[in-house]
Amino acid sequence: MRINWKKLKPIISSAGCQGNQYLTVVDEEGHLLMANARMQKEFKLKNPKQIKSSFFDLLHPLHIEHFRDAFRNSTESKSPYSMELHLKNGVYHSMKWQVTYLSGDDDE
Repeated sequence: MRINWKKLKPIISSAGCQGNQYLTVVDEEGHLLMANARMQKEFKLKNPKQIKSSFFDLLHPLHIEHFRDAFRNSTESKSPYSMELHLKNGVYHSMKWQVTYLSGDDDE
């Protein structure tokens, strides 16, 4: 998958640089394509551009289907979808997430 940086830039500008937020780009299969430095550090992630990893490995098992539903809803409606997920950083932590569909340059 090719990342549409033109569509991602406003999201990074508004949310990605704040110290208390994580920013990730996840493809349809759940592979991490990009994660901001804070998320990489706190979840001890390798650079997603170099080492393939799955966002689902971080999720509490009960939230995997919820995340997939949010991903589908955002893709179908082309609008953000907010939810609460539990991610594992040693132990599971409750976090608020916003899933936003980003289309490719050819809008596929």
